[in-house]
Amino acid sequence: MNSEGKQSLFQWSSRRSAGDDRLRYRPTARINQVLFGLIPWINVVVLMLAVVVALGSHLVVPGIPVGIPRGTFHDGISTDLVLVVVPDASQRNVTGVQDVQVFFQNERYRVSIPGHVQQFQQRLSEVLARRSNKDALLYVDAAVAQSSLARVVDVLRNTGLERVNIVTKP
Repeated sequence: MNSEGKQSLFQWSSRRSAGDDRLRYRPTARINQVLFGLIPWINVVVLMLAVVVALGSHLVVPGIPVGIPRGTFHDGISTDLVLVVVPDASQRNVTGVQDVQVFFQNERYRVSIPGHVQQFQQRLSEVLARRSNKDALLYVDAAVAQSSLARVVDVLRNTGLERVNIVTKP
């Protein structure tokens, strides 16, 4: 009880620290000391979690956007042999035919250049020689002309692929 007859909520120490004229607050329960010690660490963990969540959704995965056309699902295959065909907007043949690029195992091949076609056929033949499954998935951008797609499928058939499935969105 203090001099006014009311009980004090806090106990203030009458001891003074060296060079300090203020009184120090000392909590009576030990649980308060533990909680006050953990609060800064909890703040750090929550802040780190907020940063990871905020930055995780904004990460950019390198690649080429491919607009896959919509279609109905008829027959599917399960394979890890994937080819991506996109139009090459920077190049047009002398005849005005659309040039396309085929991406296969992190390499780019232009179908209009005979040397690229031979390298592509050789690389694909090497990969198929080591595989028992002769199937491939072909991701084709919606902007690729049918004549260009026919040239790509013709090149693929000459390498020994048995089945080529063109991927569509359901």
